[in-house]
Amino acid sequence: MEPNPTATAEPRRPRRPRKGILARAIVVLAIPAMLAGILADSASAVPGLVHVTAVDTLADANREHRDIHATANCPPGKQVLGAGAEAKGAPGQVLLEEIKPLPSGLGATTSATPRDGSKTAQWSVTAYAICADPLPNLHLVENVNDSHFEDKSVTATCPPGQRVVGGGASIDISWSVVIIDQITPDPGLTSVTAHASSGPLGYNLQWHLSAYALCADAPPGLELRTAAPLEVPAGSANASATNAVGCSPGKQVLGSFGSIVGGDRRVLLTKVAPLANQRVSEFGASNLRGSAGVGPAWSVIAQAVCADI
Repeated sequence: MEPNPTATAEPRRPRRPRKGILARAIVVLAIPAMLAGILADSASAVPGLVHVTAVDTLADANREHRDIHATANCPPGKQVLGAGAEAKGAPGQVLLEEIKPLPSGLGATTSATPRDGSKTAQWSVTAYAICADPLPNLHLVENVNDSHFEDKSVTATCPPGQRVVGGGASIDISWSVVIIDQITPDPGLTSVTAHASSGPLGYNLQWHLSAYALCADAPPGLELRTAAPLEVPAGSANASATNAVGCSPGKQVLGSFGSIVGGDRRVLLTKVAPLANQRVSEFGASNLRGSAGVGPAWSVIAQAVCADI
């Protein structure tokens, strides 16, 4: 699919308090209601759409190898259409290892972990769930790759006649020795593919990669939007980048996706999430902190599955 030229903008200038760069594809004004965790859209082709968030924070910087988890639960009577996650704080030291719709359909869960079990500054993980009244034939498809390879890819495919509205991915190994770098639907919205690889030091033991596809009868106006790649130059130590993509006019985000391209296994996934306004989705990553993080150029690509309001 051709990149969306309207989703590209110049990166921000470096923030002085932290070495590195912070790039964003577009700037979106903060919505106060985002802090409340839930936004509703009363008139929608996807009835009862709401945006739910949940946060868990690790405040003790002296604790080593600590995963933290957050689960965003849908309100009663609603089911999850899309899952998202974000790791905040300790850039280049913490990455996402799970962005997962709950099998029950009642929400989404996420977890994050510090790199190599190291001590980090205070950080948090946020789970996002796009919930709505149940779509026709909505259900979760999961597929797992448990092969003995440093790089793994796995695809979860919808049944014939159904389309992807959301999805996710997870790994079952901590310490950030394995990095998820792709969660993407195919152009026809029939499947979700996840890819992960061991970090720059490699990993010889067995681990599992799961891909998740939330499948349903296609709601009106279903589309896949893809932003132009947001590039980070080679040699950019401690760099972070967040790309964003918006829905076409009159549509809203159901599922958030994206990919990291390049970086030689030195880039950590930190965000794949819809914004609270439900019109934009973001995908972000950070270089591994320290000398291992100085490597070749890399880029992030944000994608969103949208449907009519």
